Amino acid sequence: MIKAALFLVIVSAPALGSPALERPHREDTIYVLQGDLPRLEAFATKMSDWEGGELIEKDAKSKAFYFWAYSERTASQARQFLMPAAFSGLSLEIQSYDQVLAYPELRKSADTVAAACDVRVDPFFVAPTGRVRFRPAPTMSVDQSACVLKGALASQEVGPLLDIIGNEAVADESE
Repeated sequence: MIKAALFLVIVSAPALGSPALERPHREDTIYVLQGDLPRLEAFATKMSDWEGGELIEKDAKSKAFYFWAYSERTASQARQFLMPAAFSGLSLEIQSYDQVLAYPELRKSADTVAAACDVRVDPFFVAPTGRVRFRPAPTMSVDQSACVLKGALASQEVGPLLDIIGNEAVADESE
């Protein structure tokens, strides 16, 4: 019981030395399929146009394929994956994704950039692919968005992995 409580405190607390940012709630999930490689390849081909997520890793050695199920997926999109997976003869494991645990140093660098620009709502998401997605929060001013973008591009850790999602907040306010 104490170990579980300690684990919850560690997971829910901000990383030591990193600024406290409000993180938008996300329910990203990793679907891990295991089985023989021909079945995995056939399943991956069948799901290549799936709009609820994407294949992010093929591990032939452990005979596992990893799919990222987007937080924004609909129930219908989840069923489009889960139903065929259930009847494929493959083993399915569902894992929650936590960007702070998966990429702690990259997440810390992104937090540092956001804090330097006095941003309260986290504009970054470190995807399971290791890419950093920047989406300006609706509450961010144009100056804050420009500051965050400039800081991210200048960062040796964040810059090379940056994807910009939406540009409403970096557009000129006079338009």
